Amino acid sequence: MDKIRNMKNNKTILYTLMVAFCFFYTGSAYMSQMYILTDYYSDGFVDLITSGLNYLLQALGVILFIFIVRRRPKLFRKKQAFIVALLIGIPFMSCMLLIKNGPSIIIFGSLFNLLVGIYFGYYLTFLSSFVKDNELGKSYGFSYAVASVGTYFMTLIDGSKFLVSESAVYVYIIFAVITIMTVYYGDDLPILSPDTAENGLQNKENDSETMYYDPASEKSPKIKKSFKWIASFILIMSFVSSLGSGLYLSLPGTSNANFTLGRAFYAVGLISAGFIIDKSRPLGELFTLASLTYPLIATSILFHSENGTLAVCLSYLFIGFLAVYRVVAFSDMKKDSSCFLPFAAYGLMLSRLVDVFVTLLFYYVEIPLIAQLLISTAIFSVLLILFVYYMLGKAPKEHPVTEENLLAHFSKQYNLTARESDILSCIKDGLSDSEIADKYFISKSTVRFHISNLLKKTGSENRVDAVRKLQMHR
Repeated sequence: MDKIRNMKNNKTILYTLMVAFCFFYTGSAYMSQMYILTDYYSDGFVDLITSGLNYLLQALGVILFIFIVRRRPKLFRKKQAFIVALLIGIPFMSCMLLIKNGPSIIIFGSLFNLLVGIYFGYYLTFLSSFVKDNELGKSYGFSYAVASVGTYFMTLIDGSKFLVSESAVYVYIIFAVITIMTVYYGDDLPILSPDTAENGLQNKENDSETMYYDPASEKSPKIKKSFKWIASFILIMSFVSSLGSGLYLSLPGTSNANFTLGRAFYAVGLISAGFIIDKSRPLGELFTLASLTYPLIATSILFHSENGTLAVCLSYLFIGFLAVYRVVAFSDMKKDSSCFLPFAAYGLMLSRLVDVFVTLLFYYVEIPLIAQLLISTAIFSVLLILFVYYMLGKAPKEHPVTEENLLAHFSKQYNLTARESDILSCIKDGLSDSEIADKYFISKSTVRFHISNLLKKTGSENRVDAVRKLQMHR
């Protein structure tokens, strides 16, 4: 207990362990359900349930999390809400694995996987809230790597028999309880809605952990455009990855592949991706893009080999880059506006929906190998063109020094929010607090709060000093 209390002082460790424990618990339970279902249904139908129905419900769980946290932040941003969700999931997981009946396994598994999606939302938002930006990739990669290796070692105990035993259920319950303990010693999510932001700002001025919701920033065209770009990239990348996996996994060479060993390689890929993406976001994007070419390489390997273990293991290695990037990319959005904080699991949700679509496609439609190759290549080509266009748009451009550019550069250097930047411009133009409040339809107390913030950020003694620094910034 004392160790966990001490971990609160190092939030990166605490929340990394939270994700590791929770993902090990849910990921291993997912594997157990898959093994148990093979006793009742064909392999194709089991794939339809585990990679189709379960993934769909996980995606819906993420959507549900985003909806309830944004609609009822006062209640659901509390760590107790996450704890309650974890407690509700324990009996569903137990029934899923202990009731030896095919339909019951699917029903309780569906309820459990809906909650797993909510877990994704909670723990990835916690991770994004409290782990530093330059440590987020390593933290997420390490936590998923630990969980992945843990699941792999579970499969080594008495073959796969341990995963379908009652003892495995007790192990999962223990890790669910450990997850609850780490959540309990953590903090609440720093999310506020528009109404609580307006009424609660003055009471929170000294709370450095709180991220205030600014409705104006959510509607910012620049931020919305950035969000759409990232969502498009993740969506197309997921299609390339999922279609590519289906491409070579359908070949005869994978029939004897050791898929459980791939979990260990997945861990290596996750940790490597975390370090590279934290080192440089553009470099991480480039590596992630390059990793998507692997399915074509794997297909070549399997054409000349009957043993697909190498191809499968390398596949997991490269998938690690997309797994980390899809989380970090959306977590980075909080730097532009805290209203995007609950979207930390949005990239994972998009990937799950793509996996569902591709699973259904391959289950109901038999696509020739050459057609799969052409489709994968075409989608990757589109992705490559969009990526180049996106990177060219991000390249620094020379702009004439105008008042607007000066304010934008000054705001960026001092990390001013969109609202603080607007108010500074109004102060420069000589507007009073009342006039600023009327212009932006906010209260005078909120105007003063934003002014207090921008004075602190710019190290200015008063408003006149702030305007002087802005003019000297030229």
